[in-house]
Amino acid sequence: MGSTLIYGNWFQARDTSSYVQDELLLANAAHRLSRDAEALTYAEAALARDPSLAAARQVQLASLFYLWTEAELVERDAYWNRLGAAIPQEAVEGDSLLSFINGLYFWREGDRDQAEKYWAIGAAGGDLAGQWCREAQAIFESESVVDSLVGRWMME
Repeated sequence: MGSTLIYGNWFQARDTSSYVQDELLLANAAHRLSRDAEALTYAEAALARDPSLAAARQVQLASLFYLWTEAELVERDAYWNRLGAAIPQEAVEGDSLLSFINGLYFWREGDRDQAEKYWAIGAAGGDLAGQWCREAQAIFESESVVDSLVGRWMME
């Protein structure tokens, strides 16, 4: 009887296969702990399995952004290029941080209309990133707007 309990199959309960939700869970956990390289690895693994996962895309973009802000000069271009490749074509409503990141990307790339569009979407958020979007809108013409916001954002 004891061996049946220990070695029984229990309807595949001992299955060690991983699922996309496992990678998404690990990506979110690493992201919340500010372990951006790990979060990026798990988010991209989840996206490889299911490219339509919005939550994995959000972690991917945020992790690439954080890694870009912290990278040495040699690595910054690589993270920036990966960030640009990962940005969705459509605006993501309801996520002020992604709106700020997307706006920053387009602003740095010289596409002010796209930047303004993303910041307008993010400005509706009541969180800190929503405030950054509103500040970016208010001083949109200044060339130093994003650099000052990123600098202040990194301090908070």
